[in-house]
Amino acid sequence: MSKSPLLPWEQAPDPRAILKQTDPAIYAAIEQERQRQQDHIELIASENYVSPSVL
Repeated sequence: MSKSPLLPWEQAPDPRAILKQTDPAIYAAIEQERQRQQDHIELIASENYVSPSVL
C-alpha cells in the first residue's frame, strides 16, 4: 500500500490547505463563496398562509 503525501483531511492543521494544494481553482471558488456568505445577509421570503386548495 502506498502512502499518500498529504495528511488525511481530519488530521491536517487546516483542511482547506489540502484543497488549495490539489485544486487551486476549486479552492478559490469555495473561498469566494465563503466570503460572500460571511459579508452579506441573504433573506428568503416565506408565506405564513396557504391557499385553501393546499388545506
